[in-house]
Amino acid sequence: MPILCSFTDLHGVSLLLYKSPEEFWFKNFPYIYNKAIFSTSFTEDLFYQNLFTSFCKEHDVNLSLCDVLLTGFLEAPKLGIPVKLTKSLYEVFENIKYTYPILINNTSILTTDFCFSSSTLKPHRKSVEFGDVDEDNYYANLEIYPQIVTNEISTQIDLDSNIAFLMDEKSTLPSGLPLLFCGSRFSRTSIFAELDYLLMLNLIREPGVYEIKRDTFNVTILSALLNIYDRKTNIKPEIEKSATVISNPSALECMIKTDEGTSQLVQLEKDKTMVVPIPKGNRAKILLKSHLLGTVEHEIIGGDIGLIFDTRVEKRIVIQDVGIFSLGLKSFSRKV
Repeated sequence: MPILCSFTDLHGVSLLLYKSPEEFWFKNFPYIYNKAIFSTSFTEDLFYQNLFTSFCKEHDVNLSLCDVLLTGFLEAPKLGIPVKLTKSLYEVFENIKYTYPILINNTSILTTDFCFSSSTLKPHRKSVEFGDVDEDNYYANLEIYPQIVTNEISTQIDLDSNIAFLMDEKSTLPSGLPLLFCGSRFSRTSIFAELDYLLMLNLIREPGVYEIKRDTFNVTILSALLNIYDRKTNIKPEIEKSATVISNPSALECMIKTDEGTSQLVQLEKDKTMVVPIPKGNRAKILLKSHLLGTVEHEIIGGDIGLIFDTRVEKRIVIQDVGIFSLGLKSFSRKV
């Protein structure tokens, strides 16, 4: 029997339709039910039933034949349609193995260890500062229409700064597991892909070598929900690595040697960021020396960006750093 899994975040819905280990599909839908917008046309039940039906039809599946599984942030919507299983996001996170999930939307950060959230969206500036009227209107509209995506880089930086500011200074992310960033902050079509990486980088507060991944379809959440329902239907779709991050708030020296025999020496002062593009799938060995980390040898695999060095003491999201990641995104096919 086909299985339909749904994850409802604050700004969109991610779906998985499973028929067999060889046949399964993922989809993002950029809306959730909003009474202010849809109540004249749909009830909540009808909205999600139509969404599920449409997705199933795309793959010649009848929704009535599917087992429907639901989760959401922080709970799944309570629907009047037939549902086989409903799980909270906390329960789903507890079943995610081999990666460390970090869910981010416009107002919250959730991991297996902590949750930080703000009930109000506002520009990341002091109240005494003169505000831009259009920007203030955008934040007001975002409260009512959470699906809207800004086309202003300064506004997205504001939103991301709010998110980074939420995280307590004492809360840290582990370096022993790949950090997997998911949630509607990453599942929506990003106008400024560089800011995705700046946000991820600014949430890594402790020195160390980190592997980061960006889950743009919330594959990990949906696969874990499927696995909770039936351990025999476990699927492991590959999520491509985004980058390796070396976080070290002091000067460092690093020798990079690729499997192809090329080498590069990186010497970086404190309070700098740098990207070294390494093509996807290519392997490299690094020998890192710094006052904080000592001497570290590590083998890495290339990704969307490659290798990111961050020696900043104070973590901030600033527009000047966007160009650093633009170079990485455009040049990842280049070799070191």
